[in-house]
Amino acid sequence: MSSNATLRLESIQELANMGRTGQRVVIDQSMLDDDFDDLGVDSLALIELVDRIQEAHRVRVDDDEVSTLRTPRLLLAHVNGLLKSRAR
Repeated sequence: MSSNATLRLESIQELANMGRTGQRVVIDQSMLDDDFDDLGVDSLALIELVDRIQEAHRVRVDDDEVSTLRTPRLLLAHVNGLLKSRAR
């Protein structure tokens, strides 16, 4: 995965499923405001997801912010805000 200028929903789904055994996470546009727990991404899996995003996109999400990023929309907005501010 490259360090693209924008994090997309498809990337979140792909990264959420990396190394996952069993039922895969499915996230589409209708689920942007669903809590990650409801999507099958528990708190530990969310931390792992954010770690993968940080590595793939070379951004830093503070540990205390992760717990506030409870939906795909919030995560996308936060990471894309970091990417946008870095591009300036």
